[in-house]
Amino acid sequence: MPIPSFRARPRTPKRLPTGVDAVLGDTRWQAGAAHFFRLAREAGVPAILDADRAPHERPELLDLATHVAFSMQGLQDLTGLDDARAALEALPPIRAWVGVTNGADGVYFRHDAEIRHEPAFPVDAVDTLGAGDTWHGAFALALAEGQSEGEAVRFASAAAAIKCTRFGGRNGAPRRIEVEALLSSRLRQTTI
Repeated sequence: MPIPSFRARPRTPKRLPTGVDAVLGDTRWQAGAAHFFRLAREAGVPAILDADRAPHERPELLDLATHVAFSMQGLQDLTGLDDARAALEALPPIRAWVGVTNGADGVYFRHDAEIRHEPAFPVDAVDTLGAGDTWHGAFALALAEGQSEGEAVRFASAAAAIKCTRFGGRNGAPRRIEVEALLSSRLRQTTI
């Protein structure tokens, strides 16, 4: 007699709960991310893919997401290229906003027909563990609040930079007031 499996199958809703203003998914549970991205599109809210690796199991994630934010490793896995700008240019057409985080080199992203670059905030990094997750979470939050992609990239980059100045993954994540202070100080520096 076969041994029954006690692994429960996750229950997924038929629509997003009220008040959900964005969905963030990654490549660890690609079927689940695809499901929630479809619900997000139906609800008209951003669906952000944290593409820390290429979604080979469910390549449709690239089209289901409204925003695809690759890590450099994820983009390299998909394109075979290790240059952020060249890898973005080599991507096949994707209907989503597409960008790539590249550590201290900042973020490259498509805007209309061109590749743009948002430099990283210069910090003395002591621990990068969790920086990508911090970036993606802050990016999703900013989009959920209605910020433009450019504003969301800057907000997320500030959050990730602060995280890198602290030890610990989740415990190193900054508070919003710290992110806003860094953004404000950078704005003052560029306008002086």
